[in-house]
Amino acid sequence: MILSEYILTVAMQRYTDNVPMILDDSLMHALEKALSRALTAELPISGPDAEAECKALLQPSEETVAKLQVLVTRRALLEGARRELKTIWALSL
Repeated sequence: MILSEYILTVAMQRYTDNVPMILDDSLMHALEKALSRALTAELPISGPDAEAECKALLQPSEETVAKLQVLVTRRALLEGARRELKTIWALSL
């Protein structure tokens, strides 16, 4: 009697462990298929101008380029200030 209860308990635990994994797997496959269909339908990745369209999608926007240039300039200024502070600190020792 005790052995059969133990076997039933183990079997129920395995079943309850497998149900979420199976649901997760089926949902992930469905999501993957839906995303794949949506991306191929919406993105210009086929046709005569596909290569040019893909290159255009990979190019950063003008706003991003401007922000990057500002950050590069700030970094250069900060590195210059850091070098000056190091020389001042070294002279004061």
